[in-house]
Amino acid sequence: MKVYLKEAMEWLFPDKISQVNSGLESPVFDAPRGGIVSVAAVVNGLNDGDRIAVAADNSDVCVFEMLDVCVNRNTSEHGFAERAGVEKSHSVIRNAPFREYDALKPLDGDVISRNGVAALLVQIPIKYNAVPGETKYTISFSAGKEIKEVCFSVRVSSVKIPKTGKNSVYFTNWFSLENFALYAKTEFWTPRFWDAVKEQAEMMFHARQNTFILPLKPFFEYKDGNYTLNSRRMKKFIDIFTEAGLYWIEGGHFGSRNGGWTAPDFKVMCSDHSVRSMEGNRDIAQIARQLKAFMDKYDLKKRWIQHVTDEPILENADSYRIFTELIRKYLPGIPILDAMSDPEIAGACDIWCPQVQLYQRRKNDFDATREQGDHIWAYTCCMPGGIWLNRLC
Repeated sequence: MKVYLKEAMEWLFPDKISQVNSGLESPVFDAPRGGIVSVAAVVNGLNDGDRIAVAADNSDVCVFEMLDVCVNRNTSEHGFAERAGVEKSHSVIRNAPFREYDALKPLDGDVISRNGVAALLVQIPIKYNAVPGETKYTISFSAGKEIKEVCFSVRVSSVKIPKTGKNSVYFTNWFSLENFALYAKTEFWTPRFWDAVKEQAEMMFHARQNTFILPLKPFFEYKDGNYTLNSRRMKKFIDIFTEAGLYWIEGGHFGSRNGGWTAPDFKVMCSDHSVRSMEGNRDIAQIARQLKAFMDKYDLKKRWIQHVTDEPILENADSYRIFTELIRKYLPGIPILDAMSDPEIAGACDIWCPQVQLYQRRKNDFDATREQGDHIWAYTCCMPGGIWLNRLC
């Protein structure tokens, strides 16, 4: 058995780590108080199925097994995924298909080697009251009677980074409740489902996330033209994320496009009524008034940010303005946040979230909205591609 320490940001591939024969020699990592030190450990020279026990000489050390995932297609130069046989990206780490270590599984026992190799991530959260100075850590790996030890040091500075929460940088990753249930092999609202939500919330906080999406549709029943909020479920959902340490509640979308990408109109969730119609007005009022009552009951208004609909563009700007005005009417004082990349729709939202490359392209225009009191976030999703950092597709 051989063990090598590698930089945590270095790409690791299951079909390549058996060939790794060098690593960091007695590395020293600098860290602020409140930060996290991460280092990867490559284990090779084993037999398939060998059990590896991992132990640390310090209780502050957290160890994760790195699980490999399949990358079927690369992100294209323009965004989204490459179309097979049509285009080829030139700004990728490796041409698909391939597998790479990406997902982290908290270590709760031995690691089972696959094809004689394993990859682990060692993390050390630095306490806010840590005494500045250098500390040495030793991690031991044992397979049968064989034991290997690796060492590294952490040099803590007097600098502190903000605690994750209300006053840290806004950071959100959208997620799928359907996928939570799928991977937990259960149905919505079962005890196992709630356990999966709790596990994911804790991992999000561990990654310094302080804002969480609250999809509306799963918590509303729509029947005979009426919406009914299941406030018990919504409260439990919010409580799980709050107890995990996340602060900002990102209320999910009230509606979506009423047609294709350039459709001029939007529709309300579940009913599919146009936001321009009397029926749509009634739908929005029903949903928003129940949300307002919920916020008031549990004193959540100061934590709430509200989405209206995703990615409005110039072709549907008029409908978006109608939509947001109705939300402001029925949810007064709640900031509106949406993914928007056209500064010409000025005044419709409070928090702009353009694609990162579009923000840079029109930085002066977006900064002008900030001068009027708006806030600017930025995001990556299916776009951009090419030289931009994007790992979604």
